Amino acid sequence: MKTGIVILNYNNAADTIACLRSLYATTAADKVRVIVVDNGSREEVVKELEEFITAFVPSVTLLPLPKNLGYACGNNEGCKLLYDDPEVDYIAILNNDTIVLEDFVTPLRAKIESLPDVALISPLLLRSDGKTIEQNCARRAPKLSEIFTHWALLHRNIFGILSRIDHRSSMLPSKAAGQTIPVELISGSCFMVRKSLFESLNGFDSGTFLYYEENILWEKIRHRNLKNYLDCSVRLIHLGAATTSTQVKSIFVAKCLVESTRYFIRRFTDAGMLFRVAIAPFYGLFLLKIRLKSLIKR
Repeated sequence: MKTGIVILNYNNAADTIACLRSLYATTAADKVRVIVVDNGSREEVVKELEEFITAFVPSVTLLPLPKNLGYACGNNEGCKLLYDDPEVDYIAILNNDTIVLEDFVTPLRAKIESLPDVALISPLLLRSDGKTIEQNCARRAPKLSEIFTHWALLHRNIFGILSRIDHRSSMLPSKAAGQTIPVELISGSCFMVRKSLFESLNGFDSGTFLYYEENILWEKIRHRNLKNYLDCSVRLIHLGAATTSTQVKSIFVAKCLVESTRYFIRRFTDAGMLFRVAIAPFYGLFLLKIRLKSLIKR
């Protein structure tokens, strides 16, 4: 049986090609089925991917989408191909801005088979230096009060508050080497799951375009009395950790964060109308400050 791996690309052929090179340098090709989903990239980007795949990794399936469906729905399109493949029994989601340092497929499969209550399992993520551990790879799910505080303060320091909040919610032990630990939120940059379980969860929630995918998965998983795990004995580099996880770079991305937060609160928490009304002004302040910053930079 094989592990299906979904890699999502959007206008970044260079990272995707580097990710594929690292994957096939460490992983037996006959043990995986790789789907590269292109999420509505420019024509020249798709052509570059097609040429590389044809020349170097012809077993990879390139699935070009007509438009950008977002992180959740884009990955789901790749998973649909794997659901229909009888040779695939596990699915791994792998961000294109990752570098595979070692075979992660074999040990994560073995760990899932040894843990009766496992849902998702993720390797230890390192920053681009290959040494510093990414704190976001194991987080505690935020409480409603923390979400409120987050938005109440976010408009005061757009580019710093996210990293501080994420750091405080880390579930990484002081000495992580070699351990496999239960966590609440794993990173969506790389995780593995049984195909049957992910299909029963309907994959990622289609109600978000970007952000809160891991939070929503955790809410669904914990209601099934299952757990997420971090396997600290398996390492992988996440190049995007130093730039994209702590900064809001555009009005569009800021709106995605706002809408995903509102969707999560409405669908997956017991927050009443009073809470939603109370937090609404902070959404507005946040978006206003983002817009002003973009105008100043012009």
